[in-house]
Amino acid sequence: MRRPCPFDLLVRTTLRIAVDPDGYTADLTCSFTPNVGTASQEAAITAAQAEQLIAQGFGSAYTVIQGKTLQMAVEFNSVVYNCWIVYTNNPNASASFDMPYYANYVSTDGNYLMSVPANSFARTNKEVMNNDGYFEGLTTQNVNFSIALPSGGTKKTTLPISRNSKDGNLEAVGGAILELYDEIG
Repeated sequence: MRRPCPFDLLVRTTLRIAVDPDGYTADLTCSFTPNVGTASQEAAITAAQAEQLIAQGFGSAYTVIQGKTLQMAVEFNSVVYNCWIVYTNNPNASASFDMPYYANYVSTDGNYLMSVPANSFARTNKEVMNNDGYFEGLTTQNVNFSIALPSGGTKKTTLPISRNSKDGNLEAVGGAILELYDEIG
C-alpha cells in the first residue's frame, strides 16, 4: 500500500522565495497553510480495526464496504491527519440523492474524525470529498414561475432548475433559491 505523502496536499499551490543580492532570503510567501504540519507515517491501528470502529459505532443500518478502505493523508481544519477512509452504505440514499456511500474518516491513531456522503470511492487525495459524479444525469432547464407576493399581486420570474433523469424530480440549481429570495424581496 502506498504511504500517504504530505506533499499530496499541496496541489495547485505556490511557494515564492525572494533573495537579496547577497543571497539571503528576503521574502517568503506561499498560497498554502504554513502550519499545515505533516501526517504521522506510522499507523497505530490497522484498516480492519478502523472498519470495526465504524461498524460498532454506527450500528446495523450501516455496512462497511469490504476492500475499499484506504489510508491517506487528509487535511481537516489546517491539520493533516493520516487517516483510514472507511466506506459504508448510506441508508438514507435515494434515486434523487445519489450518494450511496459514506466516507468515514478515522485517524490512524484510532480517533473518529467525520463522515461525509460520497458517490464514489477515492483512490487519490484529489478524489477525497469529490462528488462531481452526483451531478451526472442532471439536466438543467429554465423554469418560469409566478410567485404570490406577501404584499399582494404576483411576480413572474425564471430560475434554473435541474431535473434528475433517474426519477424526474426537480432540484434547485446552485443559488436559485437565493435568486428567488432576492426576486420577492
